[in-house]
Amino acid sequence: MRPQDVEASRRPTELDRLTEKPTRTEEPLRTPTELDQLTKREREITELVAQGLSNQAIATKLYISCRTVESHLSAIYRKTELPSRSALASLATRAALDRRSEPTPNHRSLERNDR
Repeated sequence: MRPQDVEASRRPTELDRLTEKPTRTEEPLRTPTELDQLTKREREITELVAQGLSNQAIATKLYISCRTVESHLSAIYRKTELPSRSALASLATRAALDRRSEPTPNHRSLERNDR
């Protein structure tokens, strides 16, 4: 094989360019630990938002005014730097799923290690 043929075989082809995975320029997914900076009430409201409740339904359920819910949501958006209700619901859902997937201690395996 001639040196120029080897060089040509190393260059990406048009097919390579079309089939390569695009690089992501978006920010990485936010981690659920961002919810740790919220107050207990703000976390409670976040969970209700993730359940799909409206501001009025949240206010009724928590025995607070709708305006208070809106104030809490403003603080939540500011602290988490999230732009929307749907982004907040997504973050809360991911956090809940992460909590469910954490391994639970197996008491039998702990007993075996103690021996």
